[in-house]
Amino acid sequence: MVFLTLSQKVNQFLGPAMLRNGLRARYALGRGVVHDNPTLDNFLLIPLAQKLISLESREEMQQATLLGKVAPSWLERIFSRNSQNEEEDATPLVDAEIRVKVLERYLRPVLCRNNRWSEVRRWQFHPRFLKWARAEYLLARHGDHLQAVMGAFPSLQKTLQLQVRQRSFQKLLSGKLTMDSDQEVVDPSTLPKSSLLTKVLEMESWTGQKDTSATSARMKQIAERVGGQVLELRGGGLRFATVSQEADLSALSLQEILELAGGHVANCGPFNTLCEEADIYQLWTEEYVEGLGSYLRKRTEQYHGDTLVLDVGAGDGLLAKYLRDYFEKEFTSRKTPARQRKVVPRPRRGLPSPKTPTIIATDDGSWRVSEKAPVERMSVEETLDKLIQSDKAQQVIVLCSWMPLSEDWTTLFRSRNVGEYILIGEYDEGQCGDNWETWGNPRFRSSIDEEWEGLVQQDEIENEQFQIRPADTPKAPHQADGYKRHELRSLRPYQFSRFDCSVSKAGGTISFRRT
Repeated sequence: MVFLTLSQKVNQFLGPAMLRNGLRARYALGRGVVHDNPTLDNFLLIPLAQKLISLESREEMQQATLLGKVAPSWLERIFSRNSQNEEEDATPLVDAEIRVKVLERYLRPVLCRNNRWSEVRRWQFHPRFLKWARAEYLLARHGDHLQAVMGAFPSLQKTLQLQVRQRSFQKLLSGKLTMDSDQEVVDPSTLPKSSLLTKVLEMESWTGQKDTSATSARMKQIAERVGGQVLELRGGGLRFATVSQEADLSALSLQEILELAGGHVANCGPFNTLCEEADIYQLWTEEYVEGLGSYLRKRTEQYHGDTLVLDVGAGDGLLAKYLRDYFEKEFTSRKTPARQRKVVPRPRRGLPSPKTPTIIATDDGSWRVSEKAPVERMSVEETLDKLIQSDKAQQVIVLCSWMPLSEDWTTLFRSRNVGEYILIGEYDEGQCGDNWETWGNPRFRSSIDEEWEGLVQQDEIENEQFQIRPADTPKAPHQADGYKRHELRSLRPYQFSRFDCSVSKAGGTISFRRT
C-alpha cells in the first residue's frame, strides 16, 4: 500500500513533466513545425506520459468528488505557506467543476507552464495531442453524466457501435462507459432512437442548423482578450488562432486555452464525450438508417437493372451492415401480405419481387479501425476497379462517411462514371475531404495550398488569399463532370456527428447524382 501510494505521488509529477518535455522536443526536432509522426511520438514517450496523466487524474477526480473539494497536491502541501488555512479556503463545488479543476492541475503545466502563448505553439498543431486533451477535458466535464446514462438505459449498452475492444489498461483509463463487444448483452441489430439520444444526452436545446460563424465566435472572443486574432484557412475550414508569443494566458481557464488552440470544447456536452470515448465520428440511429435505406430503395426501384452500393472507407463496416439489415427487413415485410405475416409466407403470383441492391463495405485498413461487420480490404481505387462491371447494366451508388481531411476521392468516383455518390459528414467548411475539390465551395478555391510550415508563419499568410473568390472561378469539379448536388435534408434531424455542438449541427448527407 505504501509503495502504491508513493508511486501515485511520483506519477503526479512525472506524467506532466514527461509530456511537457516530450512536446518541447517534438517541436524542436521539427524546427517549429509539427507533422503527424506517431513513431516519433512513441520514441519521445508522449503516449506513455498521456496515459500516466489519464490514470492519475481520473483516480484523483473520484477521490475529490467524494470529498466535495479539490485537495491540494502533495507538492502544494509541502511548499504552501498557508496550508493551515486550506480548509477555510475550500469552497463547495459541483462534481463537474471539481473534476475539471483536478484535470487542470495536471494539464496546465503541460499546456502553458509559464502562461505564455509561445508554449501553446509547441502543441497547437499536434493533432494527436490535441485530440487527447480534448477527450480528457470532455470526460472530466461530462463523464459522470454519461456514465449515469449508460447505466440507466440498457438499449444504449446493447448498441454495437458503442462497443470498444479495449485492453484492460485502456479500460482502466476510461472507466466503464462502453461495453465489451464480446459480452452477451450486445444486440447486433439494435440502433438507438434519435429521440432517446436527444433527451438523455442533453441535446434538446441544440440547434438543428449549421452555423460556422457561431462555432468560431467563442474562439474569436478569447483571442481578442489576449490581443490575437483567428485566421480561417483553406483545407478543411480549420481555424487557427494567432497570438503574440509573449501574450499572457494566466487569466484563461483550461477550457479557454483548449478552445483557443482549436480543441473545440466549448458548447459541447455528453454526446461529444460519448463520441470521443467510443472513437466514432458518426453515430448511426434507427431513423437515419431507415431514411437512408428508403432513399436507396427508391433509387434501386427506379433503375431497370441491378444496383450496387459501395461503402468505401467503411471503417468498422456497420453502416453497410445496418443497411443490409434494413433491406432484409423491408424485403420480408413487402413480400409477405399483412394478413399472412404471422403465419408461413406464401408466394404471390403476378406481383414482382421487391428489388434490393448489393451492398459491399470496403476499407484499406490504414486507420486500424476494428471491424464490427464484414469489410473487404481494398483501397478506394481498388474497390472501383474490381467491383464495378463496365460490361453490365448496373447502377453504382457510392457511400462515403467522413472522407479524410484534405483528401478527395470524388474525382475517382466521377472518373468511373458512378451513377451517384453520397457523402456523409461535415461539408463545405468542415473536416471531410477538400472544401473545393470535394464540395465545390468557391470560398476555398485557391492556388495556395499551405503546408504546416506556412500555417505557423503568421507573416506569410494574407487573409484575403483565403476569402476572396477569384473573378474567373470555373464551375465546381462535380458540376464540370456533369454531377448535380443536393442535400438529403430529411435525414438531418436524425444525424449525429462527432463535432456537432449546441450552436451548430456540423454534419449532413449530400448526394451528387450524374445528370
